[in-house]
Amino acid sequence: MNKVITLFNFLPFCQNIHNLAKQFKFYNRKDWEQTGNTGGDWPGLRTDELKKSAPFLYLHIATLLEQTKLINLNNYKEIHMYCHLRLLEDKDKDWAHYDESDTAIIYLSQTNFSSGTDFYDIENNTIASTKFIQGSCVFFEQGIKHASVGNHGTSIDDGRMTINVFMVKNK
Repeated sequence: MNKVITLFNFLPFCQNIHNLAKQFKFYNRKDWEQTGNTGGDWPGLRTDELKKSAPFLYLHIATLLEQTKLINLNNYKEIHMYCHLRLLEDKDKDWAHYDESDTAIIYLSQTNFSSGTDFYDIENNTIASTKFIQGSCVFFEQGIKHASVGNHGTSIDDGRMTINVFMVKNK
């Protein structure tokens, strides 16, 4: 059985990090690929990999994930980390899907109980849900079907901003 774990108060100084993240360059899918990035399909806007664009934030998040004892970073051959912004206009562009990695989603923007992440069984029945609480981190293992719910806001100032961490296991 794959696991889903939500850690509340995961990210210290979350509001400060959210304010800093608003200064990052966000790309739509087409523009993101034109910068030489590849992989995945997603709605909304995404930054370059934080390892490249914000290495101190990347190291900070990686350290926090390791300190939770939920994961051992040595078990992963690749770790990809991005800031992601989804707005109300992206609400109908999202879908339930599987990631090809273990995943951590850190909720950066203001708490919104109408937003979060839902998890599904093979018949698309909701089996678990986590609410969008600023500073929380939801971790789930590869093979769990999930979707963003409650995309909201009309700009970077009030939209649903997360840090998405994709951790590819060693073989």
